[in-house]
Amino acid sequence: MLPTAPQKLVFLVCTCLLVQAASSDKDEPCRFGDIESCGSNELCVQNQLKSSVGVCKCVPGFKRKSSGECAEENPLPTTTPGSLPTASPHINGPTKHDAVVSHVLVPVVLILGLAIVLVYLGHRYNWPGRARVFTQRMMASRRTNDVLIRGPDDDDDPIA
Repeated sequence: MLPTAPQKLVFLVCTCLLVQAASSDKDEPCRFGDIESCGSNELCVQNQLKSSVGVCKCVPGFKRKSSGECAEENPLPTTTPGSLPTASPHINGPTKHDAVVSHVLVPVVLILGLAIVLVYLGHRYNWPGRARVFTQRMMASRRTNDVLIRGPDDDDDPIA
């Protein structure tokens, strides 16, 4: 649905009011592209697209004072050599508790985690059953002295 003429008029009036409220901090007109048309800490901002006229606005981090010049919004406090903060005299290094955690607890937790993963995988893929069958086959082949020298598809003569 397209806006009607009254809706366009209301939008235009509201936009004009917002633009005027935004530029109510006594911005001075300037020529866009002229470096010296604005004061220090100011930039020339176009009023309309492709316009050569604009207004001087304070750069980010600066605000226009009542005198008309742009000054920092939150200037850093100046300090004297006697008022500088000093380092805390009791900065602690690693404690015995840190050593216990890093040298004992961490390896124990890692080993337990690895053991849990191996037990889970062993049960999941039936490693004990496979190991038992493998062992039984090896023992059976030793008991009967059946050692397979050639494969079933080997048609070469044995090496004498």
